[in-house]
Amino acid sequence: MNGLVENVPADQPTEVCRRLRAATNRPIWLKTNAGLPQVVQGRAVYTASPEEFAGYVPELVKLGAAFIGSCCGSNPGFVAAIAHCVREIRSDT
Repeated sequence: MNGLVENVPADQPTEVCRRLRAATNRPIWLKTNAGLPQVVQGRAVYTASPEEFAGYVPELVKLGAAFIGSCCGSNPGFVAAIAHCVREIRSDT
């Protein structure tokens, strides 16, 4: 299994997955942050919403991601949004 954790801008997980897919035929694991943090008043702030984050799920699945998770800046809402998208994809097949 090949994978990537964290530090992927919110608008780039599909490009990272595409590059991983080009490099291997093994399962792909992605667990990215909710975008890149911005420091606001000395704290890391992540600006991606669960819906924005989950918007990449269909393309990530199409590109072969076997595991899609979230990391820094996320919360249970991100996991729920990912799970909702995966359920929709599975029900369409």
